[in-house]
Amino acid sequence: MEPAEIWKSLDWIDSRYEVSNLGRVRSWARRGTARTIAIAPKILAPSRSRYLVLQIKTKFIHIHYAVARTFLGQRPDGFYINHIDGNKHNNRVENLEYVTPKQNADHAMACGLGLKGERVGTSKLSTEMVLEIKQRNASAQALASRFGVTKKHVKAIWRGDSWKHVQC
Repeated sequence: MEPAEIWKSLDWIDSRYEVSNLGRVRSWARRGTARTIAIAPKILAPSRSRYLVLQIKTKFIHIHYAVARTFLGQRPDGFYINHIDGNKHNNRVENLEYVTPKQNADHAMACGLGLKGERVGTSKLSTEMVLEIKQRNASAQALASRFGVTKKHVKAIWRGDSWKHVQC
């Protein structure tokens, strides 16, 4: 069963905006010059990037930040906001928590979100290349020359200090 949607004001940004526990944001548009008349609220569509973002006035607000700050309280110094299910577009309050940087990094790796191996943009090696290096069928210098890496990197792969997630 879907939880009831609870709306709270984003008065720390602008009192015309509200955020819900389901991760939605709405605006109470105003009309009139002499008298301000509130008209029906409008659900705002966030821009889709790595995180869902809204522009309110001149500020760009991450929706997960607005939900967490409004429903979980002020973020403690040095803490991050973690998406429990690993989905950065699921901004429901029950999917958000404050964590330390280490907890956040550990969670990202556990969910497969961390960058390692081929997912690192500057990586020169593929998993297949690393498997070949781990076979030790040539010298460190020969493998380094063949794959365009340093001899030190080849030895780090052999020791398991680098690419340890790749198993033979």
